[in-house]
Amino acid sequence: MPELPEEGEGRKNAAVAAALIGVILLGAGWFVWRADAEPEMEIIKVADKAEETSTKIKVDVEGAVNHPGVYVIKEGDRINDVIGIAGGLTADADVNWIELHINKAEKVTDGYKLYVPRKGEAEKNEVAGKNTTGIISINFSTQAELESLPGVGEVTAGKIIQGRPYSQIKELVDKKIITQKVFDGISTSIGL
Repeated sequence: MPELPEEGEGRKNAAVAAALIGVILLGAGWFVWRADAEPEMEIIKVADKAEETSTKIKVDVEGAVNHPGVYVIKEGDRINDVIGIAGGLTADADVNWIELHINKAEKVTDGYKLYVPRKGEAEKNEVAGKNTTGIISINFSTQAELESLPGVGEVTAGKIIQGRPYSQIKELVDKKIITQKVFDGISTSIGL
């Protein structure tokens, strides 16, 4: 018959077994907890990388803005962004004209010129249509004044008015409002 361990030795073995079982349960619990935990993620700021690779362009903002001047902006910025960068509109800006003639959602391109008229200034130019040098303004001339240009009829003059504002006269060809041939014939007679 096997001998029974002494009472002190049995308690010792039981304590060691209980401690071992406790360590095993703790270890198993830790692994289960880690398996349920969310996996670690690395957050990459896409916007930062886009900013690093975005092209910088220059635009000229003049007229009724708080800080007129030439600004370096990101390619893809819009007219509304540019107005904000220039400090916003002044109190004397012709808001009605702006709402009718400026597409604030339009993207600007390198070399873009934005002129924001003051109250009464646009009407004065629209009435005059021509500046003192006899140049017809594609941004301010009336339908009839535009139609007086060689190769520009009623429909084309309407298209020119609908495409306003322009930052360069070459936009008439770029936006396919007139042909290169018509542009070559009127380029010395037109201005912004």
